[in-house]
Amino acid sequence: MVDERRIVTTDLLGGFVTLAIGLRGPDLDPLASVWWTGVLALLALGGTYYGLEHGPLERVTHGWFVLLAVEATVFVAAVLASGQAIDTVLRGVFVGSGAGQVVYRFAFGVVRPVPQRRLARAVNRF
Repeated sequence: MVDERRIVTTDLLGGFVTLAIGLRGPDLDPLASVWWTGVLALLALGGTYYGLEHGPLERVTHGWFVLLAVEATVFVAAVLASGQAIDTVLRGVFVGSGAGQVVYRFAFGVVRPVPQRRLARAVNRF
């Protein structure tokens, strides 16, 4: 059996690192103009995680490819819709993705138990 603390710690650390990458830089003002990309990335990542561990995406063999495709789609759509520089939009997507990962793993790891699907996947890794 895999220790749930290891899963929660690893996922939270990954989320905080992603969030920190998005917040890096001398000026946070450009992020204000693309705040919606962060919200969109947060919802996309949180929804995809939920789908992979609880819902209809639960049976997808390579679910992380689905997650990558969703995040890439969010990024490309945000770049096209915002008219901002790619690095600014990417920072917004990183902030939203990191926040989404932290919020999701806090909800399903600290507040509620880690889903069985995630525990089963972790057996092969740790």
